[in-house]
Amino acid sequence: MAFGRSHRDPYANSLGQLIEKATFAGMQTEDWGQFMHICDIINTTHDGPKDAVKALKKRISKNYNHKEIQLTLSLLGELPVSLRYVLQTLPAA
Repeated sequence: MAFGRSHRDPYANSLGQLIEKATFAGMQTEDWGQFMHICDIINTTHDGPKDAVKALKKRISKNYNHKEIQLTLSLLGELPVSLRYVLQTLPAA
């Protein structure tokens, strides 16, 4: 990617961008339709769970914006059970 985000950036793919947009601090409330769309993408794409874990970890770690953390935790509550298992088995960073 010459002029885009790095391939190492969790927000470089479409799912990461959706997660970033859905958990942006400028949002007044949770966008449940967007959350469900994210869950659908995670369930229907091969790299969905892996990409979601990367984006969610980046959104929560070293983030001092309480609104973004609150929105991210709301999204985590809606994630498919299979992804929650993946998150629970990850080693602590």
